[in-house]
Amino acid sequence: WASAEVTNTGAPLAADSLAAKGAPVFVTSALAQRAVRLPHVATGHPLTDPLTLIVSFYMFVEAFARHRGLDPDTPRNLRKVTETV
Repeated sequence: WASAEVTNTGAPLAADSLAAKGAPVFVTSALAQRAVRLPHVATGHPLTDPLTLIVSFYMFVEAFARHRGLDPDTPRNLRKVTETV
């Protein structure tokens, strides 16, 4: 994900470069032209925009994992152990 700040040009350029080489690239930035853009809500403020970008990304990751038949809440080879002391 990338914010829309003017100083943030590196991430969209990298995304476009990878997409031009045939890699599947998904972004939340309107600055990337070749990558697939994920929907997000722009707040209009550089401090709060990243929150909506992160939510958009996580919603995409969950849907993508489920599409592949995976459960993102129970990843393989990872077991959470909680101990109360």
